[in-house]
Amino acid sequence: MIRQDDDKRFLSTEHLGTEAIAAFVDGELSLVAERRAQAHLMACPECRREVAKQRQAAKRLRDSAVSYTHLRAHETD
Repeated sequence: MIRQDDDKRFLSTEHLGTEAIAAFVDGELSLVAERRAQAHLMACPECRREVAKQRQAAKRLRDSAVSYTHLRAHETD
């Protein structure tokens, strides 16, 4: 049985750092670190906003790479 004290050690009061946010969005955190980040995000709207911004930036980067690849493919036609 998990005691209440055991749960508290996984709830960070510090905000997620830039590198942690990027690693979270990219799926590069260990299982334990990911769970800790998820627990923090449930309680922290500021970090949720930062994660949303990082996800948007990653999507724009992926979309621009696809567009660039598409343009380059048509240059050879």
